[in-house]
Amino acid sequence: MLTSGFPLVGNRIARSAGLFYGAKKNAHRLGNNFERCLIVTTLPTESQKSAQIRFTLNGEETDVSFAPYKTLLEVLREDLGHTGTKHGCELGECGACAVLLNGKPVLSCLVLALECGGTKVLTVEGLGEDGNLHPLQDAFADLGAAQC
Repeated sequence: MLTSGFPLVGNRIARSAGLFYGAKKNAHRLGNNFERCLIVTTLPTESQKSAQIRFTLNGEETDVSFAPYKTLLEVLREDLGHTGTKHGCELGECGACAVLLNGKPVLSCLVLALECGGTKVLTVEGLGEDGNLHPLQDAFADLGAAQC
């Protein structure tokens, strides 16, 4: 249920507040364990408020510090300023946040940034070479396509 003291929840607001999302709604399923869930899901301690990883982003070694509950999408956009990766549904359904992680497509809204230490991440900004657009980017521009 918990990793590194943070509740595993899908709602970003609940995650940032350290809340167990849906705990009251599902209390009848938890029975006597309901109180235990509320006790376990506490706000992070001072040592848990920051994490740091090193990974390769678009061919360049990158070091970044961030709150450990952030997704790869949030770190790319908010902490590193790579806004080509878009917020969409934040549920892993639309694909607007897709990046290549070690050469395989992943939805960055579903990947915790902590899991990306030592990996290679390629975003839409890193697709082109030598200042030229990648054929996919070129097709998007020619046709006025939307990302999702």
